[in-house]
Amino acid sequence: MGPARSAQGMTRFFAFACLWSWAFWIPMVLFFQNRGPEAGGTELAGIPIWALLLAFVGGYGPTAAGQIFSARESGRDGVKALLRRLVVYGPQKLTRGEVPTP
Repeated sequence: MGPARSAQGMTRFFAFACLWSWAFWIPMVLFFQNRGPEAGGTELAGIPIWALLLAFVGGYGPTAAGQIFSARESGRDGVKALLRRLVVYGPQKLTRGEVPTP
């Protein structure tokens, strides 16, 4: 893969990740736009379950983009390699500041 194709792939990755996330977050933002602290908009008890689900699913934009673009570039083996790295390194090592190496 040449540098131009690599840069184009990164641009598409970031664009897809942002589009995925904001496609789920914009409805939530619009819903809460007119609900300030005086209307109870900051209390967790006043947030509908659909808004929490939108926030949760929207947060997985980069993960979805990584899996989709890995599958597109490297097929099933690329997705397996991506998921294998997550299992090998795990969230504990990443939160301790250890830098994973391929």
